[in-house]
Amino acid sequence: MAFGFEYYSPTRIYFGKGAEKNIGNLLKQENATTVLLVYGGQSAKKSGLLDKVKEKLYEANIFFTELGGVVPNPRLDKVREGIQKGLRTMLI
Repeated sequence: MAFGFEYYSPTRIYFGKGAEKNIGNLLKQENATTVLLVYGGQSAKKSGLLDKVKEKLYEANIFFTELGGVVPNPRLDKVREGIQKGLRTMLI
């Protein structure tokens, strides 16, 4: 038996050297005031990219919190941790 449904998932991907420089402006265009920064291992930190993104968020007055250590197909406890951090971020 087939069920009908609609799936809508708008996504924009900005890729390339220096793309992180526009994060504050792009989020402002979407009326974002808070974000949850989700990343995996330590490469985002080691490369300096995470610090660059945070700097642009500070400049744009966008509050954020971080969730590191996320892996593909994360365990349910990591998903719940992200939900809790996201909820706390929204309440601030």
